[in-house]
Amino acid sequence: MAKRPHESGRPCKLFLTLLTVAGTCLAAYFLLSPLLPNPYSSQISLHRVAWNSADLNITGCCRGLEHTELWSEAVKWGSDFLLNSTQACCDACRNHPRCNSWVYCADQAKCGDFYRQCWLKKQKDPFDPEIHDSSPSNPWTSGLVFERHSGLNTVGILIDSGTLSGEVIHLELLPECSPKSVLHVLELVKLTHCTGCRFYRAEGRGKLWDSNGYHNPKMSSTGPPYAVVQGTLEAQHVAFKGIPKEYTPVIRRGMVGWVGEGPEFFISLADHFEWPRKHTVFATVAENHIYLLESLAELQTNATTWEGVSVQVLVQPINLRLQRVTNQ
Repeated sequence: MAKRPHESGRPCKLFLTLLTVAGTCLAAYFLLSPLLPNPYSSQISLHRVAWNSADLNITGCCRGLEHTELWSEAVKWGSDFLLNSTQACCDACRNHPRCNSWVYCADQAKCGDFYRQCWLKKQKDPFDPEIHDSSPSNPWTSGLVFERHSGLNTVGILIDSGTLSGEVIHLELLPECSPKSVLHVLELVKLTHCTGCRFYRAEGRGKLWDSNGYHNPKMSSTGPPYAVVQGTLEAQHVAFKGIPKEYTPVIRRGMVGWVGEGPEFFISLADHFEWPRKHTVFATVAENHIYLLESLAELQTNATTWEGVSVQVLVQPINLRLQRVTNQ
């Protein structure tokens, strides 16, 4: 998957030498290749990629927000609860029936008497966590814990235009894995409108993958089509700062991740073992909602080329916005 070129894209200047053009194209290819399925991948290479059990068990994730202190009701006081790592503090929160956020102080020099303190807290609204302080000098690390498959970690992509207008695609957020990405999504949820947010590319599975997203063993190609839906979460009048890599698993059917550092994003409609593990995943699509994405891939598209990659772009981009899901 390649990045969408700027709509005002300019052709390469004719006065560039052949060598410079070749070098530029190669550089662009390798920069974009983290989200570019290799159409020449052999079936052998697909089967040699072993699926790591850690990728299936994302409860092993435990990334926090450094230099950030979340505020809220304490359900276990850190002054009486000393642990050896942020991982241990996060795990303690997972195992506490009332905890949905944690705060830990890991830097002995900066923490002083607070060193190793683990505070377990309960946010009144985990979709709007209360940040007490977030500055480079803050020694605390904080994280959110959402109970998976409970509905309490779910946001919806509301399709706001086209024949599917009004349909809602449920996403299960992964704050323990990609906290910075999830915080950005939660900011967008607060908006009444997400002007500029939309799907602009949709490609089905074709004959390359079955309905479960498994690659057809009789086919050596991995695209096109690439079994992917792509769009942007760059809302007008909302500043977006590139998000560094967080959780980068093997891409599986239904995973939602960033193209580069965002705000362009993708949703995979198949297992892509051939993609390098360089793409931050911050959500997964609820299994019973993937059919809506398959429907997007059936809409009218035009064939075009992005950085030498054949893609299918929607004739009419689909507007979207994010919302809370309350009726589980």
